[in-house]
Amino acid sequence: MKIFACSLTLSLCLLSVATAKAQETSPSALVESLLDKHGHAYVDAREALLDRQDIVEAARATLEMTSYGPSTWLPLVLTEALAMHVTHRQEAERLQNLQGIDNNHYLRRRMPAPSAARELRQMRHVAPLMIELFLKGIETYWWSSGATAEAEEVALRRDLLIAIGRSGHPASFYFLTDVIEGGCVCCESCHIAIMALGETGAEQALPVLLNVLDEARGDVATHTAMVKALGRIHHAEVWPHIKVELDNMNPRVQEAAIRSAGVYGSRRYWTDKPVQGAKIRVAIGQSLLDALYKARDEVVVTAVLESIGSVATPEIQAMLERRLPKASFPVQSSSGDKFQRALDRLNRALVRLERHPEQVR
Repeated sequence: MKIFACSLTLSLCLLSVATAKAQETSPSALVESLLDKHGHAYVDAREALLDRQDIVEAARATLEMTSYGPSTWLPLVLTEALAMHVTHRQEAERLQNLQGIDNNHYLRRRMPAPSAARELRQMRHVAPLMIELFLKGIETYWWSSGATAEAEEVALRRDLLIAIGRSGHPASFYFLTDVIEGGCVCCESCHIAIMALGETGAEQALPVLLNVLDEARGDVATHTAMVKALGRIHHAEVWPHIKVELDNMNPRVQEAAIRSAGVYGSRRYWTDKPVQGAKIRVAIGQSLLDALYKARDEVVVTAVLESIGSVATPEIQAMLERRLPKASFPVQSSSGDKFQRALDRLNRALVRLERHPEQVR
């Protein structure tokens, strides 16, 4: 009886060990193991998984059952990238050999500098592969030479962030928020990530951006990036945060706010809410005219002139015409009459809109 009990105990132990081992080598566990790896170790582990058909099939099944969220986005986006290495092999290879990051190509340009923006713009459908490259593969990228490596890495990180922000992929918001909240608010990558977060157009990006501003008061570069990002988030509650920056004493921040207001009011972003969009454009036009009235800096004047066409309406035209006789603030002689110039810009925009209503700005 004792022998039987020992034998049963041993069998149960062996079964437990076998089950634990099976769990460790299960598709989900193997994919999970990628999270802690980086660089060449990550690439080697990923390539080993790609040799197993069951892993790829399990990855596809996981994508069908799980949704992106604050706690799921990282393992899920790496799972999606894993599947894309099979389904989008050509794009995966292209990401590792971008012509705009190869000095044999970009040095031939008139203004030679590395840039992959155009190539990545065509690859937004594989945003998970871009996120994977940014998080896990930058150190494995083959730079053209030691002399150009730093500039190429900066350009690649910058262009990946913007492309991911514009991709519309559900992981983009969580990824960019993680980049922003993960460290230095003064580094270039963070400034680009702030603007890329605006590119997502996600309403939940607003509190993230405002939190960044609270933490970085006095940092003009971060402040400017945040204001630019706000213009891409087309929800009614964003406008007050842009409007307050139109009176900022720093010309760089004020210029960014003016241009952000023009982008925010653009018709193309309010096609599904035409009534609300029309009201917002009138409010923006009023604020831009107020900024123009006070403007002494030609940079600010130019920003208003280049933005007012985006929000052109007959109501703003009437406001401008009423202001013309009151335009008594002195401006540099090279500027001419800033209000007349604004009216000319606005009139041209209205004529274009009347002739080509389908080509909204």
